Amino acid sequence: MPPTDRSELADSDRYRIVRHRRGSPRHTGAVLPPWEWPGLPDYLTIDDFSVVERVASSAPAAVAPSGTEFVRATGVWARWANAAGSSYDHNQLRIKRVLGHPPLHTQTADGVVYPVVFVPDPFRTAGSSTVPVGACSIEGYVGSAWGAFTNDWARLVSEGMEQQRFYVSQVRLFPGRYEAFVDAEICLPMPEAYRQRQERSGRWS
Repeated sequence: MPPTDRSELADSDRYRIVRHRRGSPRHTGAVLPPWEWPGLPDYLTIDDFSVVERVASSAPAAVAPSGTEFVRATGVWARWANAAGSSYDHNQLRIKRVLGHPPLHTQTADGVVYPVVFVPDPFRTAGSSTVPVGACSIEGYVGSAWGAFTNDWARLVSEGMEQQRFYVSQVRLFPGRYEAFVDAEICLPMPEAYRQRQERSGRWS
């Protein structure tokens, strides 16, 4: 979700690109928020997405030729979260380009499913402790998930990127739901750490 003010970008979430020994970009954070790249961020490549698609559909994990590891995001169960920011014009252009690619599968009510990679979203809302997590498709950023589980995924994404590891999930697009834009929802699994906290707190006793 694009911030309206640069001050809303958390300083701790500013990143830089470095080169590791294989010569491919290694992400120690993002020079730009994911929505500011015209296509894929520099730390993901088109070639990576052949591996991303395989992980999203069948393999639990795989390593791309670049040396980047992609791991399927899993959990006890999952929810479909609204892709915040997806209605912005530049994100809609990317989403509509995604529809030109073969989907993983088609769901009911005109929904089509594509693979995405979780990426950091440095946007913060004043007075809120919720940290969003962004999603990048083969065409680039498509939106961010907020709410339950996103703080956990934001932490996992940040830690994983230090090891050149990314988490793969899915985005569900609805080209026929609204006339003005293509609606999008991000599949957000419940991390094990979240489940354990709920049980310790007695909320699920």
